[in-house]
Amino acid sequence: YVPFSLILISGVESLKYPIYLVHILGGVLVFARLIHIHGVATNKTAGAGRPLGTILTLLMMVLSSAFILFKILT
Repeated sequence: YVPFSLILISGVESLKYPIYLVHILGGVLVFARLIHIHGVATNKTAGAGRPLGTILTLLMMVLSSAFILFKILT
């Protein structure tokens, strides 16, 4: 998911969205991946970190896609 997420973030950047939005999307991605790996490393059973990291990653991808589609369609 990370390579596709980075492509989406670069798409948001190339469409001239404000730089703070690009930084927020990148920060959410880094935070989500850190939470995910922490959940995998600390809990051998189903902990809260792994699904939360996955949900945040997917949320960032959906938001990036929505920003790109909004800019293209308007």
